[in-house]
Amino acid sequence: MTWAKLQDKKSKTQFIVFNTHFDHESYVSRVESAKLIIKKIQEISTNEIIFVMGDFNMGESEEGCKQMSVSLFHNILILLNFNFFSPQKIDLF
Repeated sequence: MTWAKLQDKKSKTQFIVFNTHFDHESYVSRVESAKLIIKKIQEISTNEIIFVMGDFNMGESEEGCKQMSVSLFHNILILLNFNFFSPQKIDLF
């Protein structure tokens, strides 16, 4: 897992970006990785906007995804883009 605390130049809004890659073979490893991300976000973040991205190797119905959704996100925007050749631009600020 890597992370960076950033600030939008125009709006001065601070946000933290987390990036990860979960194991593709072990269900237990994915659940434990989700727990680790939850712990790290709670340690690092105060009240910033949080982006969590990466290759989670799991669907929304898996336990790790459910844990992250329940533990971290009061207002959640899940962006899934499987069209790697035509990404969509989304303005968030």
